[in-house]
Amino acid sequence: KTKKSINDMRESIDESDEMLLKTLSLRFRAIRHLKTLKGFHDIPTEDPVRERELKVKWKKRAKQLEIPVELVPQVRELLAKRRAG
Repeated sequence: KTKKSINDMRESIDESDEMLLKTLSLRFRAIRHLKTLKGFHDIPTEDPVRERELKVKWKKRAKQLEIPVELVPQVRELLAKRRAG
Protein backbone atom coordinates (compact mmCIF):
# COMPACT_ATOMS: atom_id res chain seq x y z
CA LYS A 1 0.00 0.00 0.00
CA THR A 2 2.80 2.45 0.85
CA LYS A 3 4.57 1.66 -2.41
CA LYS A 4 1.37 2.39 -4.33
CA SER A 5 0.97 5.69 -2.49
CA ILE A 6 4.57 6.63 -3.29
CA ASN A 7 4.09 5.71 -6.95
CA ASP A 8 0.84 7.70 -7.09
CA MET A 9 2.59 10.76 -5.65
CA ARG A 10 5.47 10.38 -8.09
CA GLU A 11 3.01 10.20 -10.95
CA SER A 12 1.32 13.35 -9.70
CA ILE A 13 4.70 15.11 -9.50
CA ASP A 14 5.58 13.95 -13.02
CA GLU A 15 2.28 15.34 -14.32
CA SER A 16 2.95 18.65 -12.56
CA ASP A 17 6.44 18.78 -14.08
CA GLU A 18 4.96 18.23 -17.53
CA MET A 19 2.46 21.06 -17.01
CA LEU A 20 5.28 23.30 -15.80
CA LEU A 21 7.37 22.60 -18.89
CA LYS A 22 4.44 23.23 -21.22
CA THR A 23 3.67 26.47 -19.41
CA LEU A 24 7.29 27.60 -19.70
CA SER A 25 7.20 26.82 -23.41
CA LEU A 26 4.09 28.99 -23.83
CA ARG A 27 5.68 31.77 -21.79
CA PHE A 28 8.90 31.77 -23.83
CA ARG A 29 6.92 31.78 -27.06
CA ALA A 30 4.88 34.79 -25.85
CA ILE A 31 8.09 36.59 -24.85
CA ARG A 32 9.59 36.04 -28.31
CA HIS A 33 6.46 37.47 -29.94
CA LEU A 34 6.42 40.41 -27.53
CA LYS A 35 10.10 41.17 -28.25
CA THR A 36 9.35 41.14 -31.98
CA LEU A 37 6.34 43.40 -31.56
CA LYS A 38 8.20 45.85 -29.34
CA GLY A 39 11.14 45.88 -31.74
CA PHE A 40 8.85 46.56 -34.69
CA HIS A 41 7.33 49.54 -32.87
CA ASP A 42 10.64 50.70 -31.37
CA ILE A 43 9.42 50.18 -27.80
CA PRO A 44 11.99 49.40 -25.07
CA THR A 45 11.97 45.74 -24.12
CA GLU A 46 12.35 46.45 -20.41
CA ASP A 47 9.65 48.13 -18.34
CA PRO A 48 10.87 48.85 -14.79
CA VAL A 49 7.40 49.84 -13.55
CA ARG A 50 5.90 46.57 -14.76
CA GLU A 51 8.80 44.63 -13.26
CA ARG A 52 8.15 46.18 -9.84
CA GLU A 53 4.43 45.42 -10.13
CA LEU A 54 5.14 41.82 -11.09
CA LYS A 55 7.58 41.38 -8.22
CA VAL A 56 4.85 42.32 -5.73
CA LYS A 57 2.24 40.25 -7.55
CA TRP A 58 4.44 37.14 -7.66
CA LYS A 59 5.27 37.34 -3.94
CA LYS A 60 1.61 37.75 -3.02
CA ARG A 61 0.58 34.87 -5.27
CA ALA A 62 3.37 32.65 -3.95
CA LYS A 63 2.05 33.14 -0.41
CA GLN A 64 -1.48 32.29 -1.54
CA LEU A 65 -0.26 29.13 -3.28
CA GLU A 66 1.98 28.13 -0.36
CA ILE A 67 5.15 28.43 -2.44
CA PRO A 68 8.24 29.48 -0.49
CA VAL A 69 8.40 33.23 -1.07
CA GLU A 70 12.20 33.16 -1.03
CA LEU A 71 12.05 31.21 -4.33
CA VAL A 72 10.29 34.06 -6.13
CA PRO A 73 13.36 36.26 -6.72
CA GLN A 74 15.37 33.23 -7.86
CA VAL A 75 12.74 32.12 -10.35
CA ARG A 76 12.19 35.65 -11.65
CA GLU A 77 15.96 36.10 -12.07
CA LEU A 78 16.21 32.88 -14.07
CA LEU A 79 13.33 33.94 -16.28
CA ALA A 80 14.83 37.41 -16.73
CA LYS A 81 18.15 35.90 -17.80
CA ARG A 82 16.37 33.80 -20.38
CA ARG A 83 14.38 36.80 -21.57
CA ALA A 84 17.57 38.78 -22.07
CA GLY A 85 19.23 35.91 -23.90
